[in-house]
Amino acid sequence: MDRLRHAVKYGYSFEIIKGYQFKTGDIFSKFLTKLYNLRKQYEKGTPMNLNAKLLMNSLYGKFGMRDDITKMIILPNVSQDDKQEV
Repeated sequence: MDRLRHAVKYGYSFEIIKGYQFKTGDIFSKFLTKLYNLRKQYEKGTPMNLNAKLLMNSLYGKFGMRDDITKMIILPNVSQDDKQEV
């Protein structure tokens, strides 16, 4: 989103063709609570403890990733007539 704001400063304009809007909410707290309680039941170093820890850390790692993989495609500004020719 910062790239788009920066581009607007230089005179670019954008037309949003389609997108998705998701509801916000607490979707992982039950899952993480279950994993944490499972981890507490077993001693450190046991497979159940390590698996629960791995699942919790993997979830955190996935959603903590930087958003550098966003794919932006810049298309030339064309009229309706030009679109029909393509």
